[in-house]
Amino acid sequence: MNYYSIIVKETVPEKAALNKQVEIEAELSDNNGLIKDPELLASIKMTGVASSEKGDISFELERIGNGKYKGSFVPANVGDYEVVVKAQSDRFGKESTISKIEVLTTLEDGDITEQIFAFLRDNLMYILIGAGVLVVVVVIIVVVKNK
Repeated sequence: MNYYSIIVKETVPEKAALNKQVEIEAELSDNNGLIKDPELLASIKMTGVASSEKGDISFELERIGNGKYKGSFVPANVGDYEVVVKAQSDRFGKESTISKIEVLTTLEDGDITEQIFAFLRDNLMYILIGAGVLVVVVVIIVVVKNK
């Protein structure tokens, strides 16, 4: 087998919801189609990495058929993620192209309460800092006026 011709192709959704499982599917193929060699498939470990500006999430993909794999991860932050799947064995290592997923607070437009809580959860540190600065400014104004 020519290991140079092996291709890893992933399928990811364009959008996903915060804190909800995102399913990733991958195929391992060569010039003849999906890889079917049982010895080769048994030696391959498929892993994925979902990267955002806040960090990486690693996950494993399990074989669900000849040359077909499935795995998932749960995004903990709103924003853009890049996903890559890697096939590794003692004979070769291959990566898929990078796919992008936009993670939103929710995929349902109607639930405004969940969106508000997700925003507050994601930005709590900034909100508390802003509130603290506001309290300090008000105290300074009150002290200056009472002098």
